[in-house]
Amino acid sequence: MSMTKKEILAAAMALEPDDRQDVAEELWCSLDSAAQERVTEAWVQEIERRLDLAARGEGNSKPVDEVVARLRTKARQ
Repeated sequence: MSMTKKEILAAAMALEPDDRQDVAEELWCSLDSAAQERVTEAWVQEIERRLDLAARGEGNSKPVDEVVARLRTKARQ
């Protein structure tokens, strides 16, 4: 029986950070170059959007400690 995407993600999240990074890198490298370019372009657009918001004083930034704590809490659920 094969694992579901949810089961795979849960198993990956249980790994040590270095192992999670290795898995993420291997998954990234498994994408074809066109898919990698689409993802990269989407990130570039998002970064530019956020920079524009910050420059206009309209950003929704939060302290990094608060964000990390929220993500850790969410990951434990």
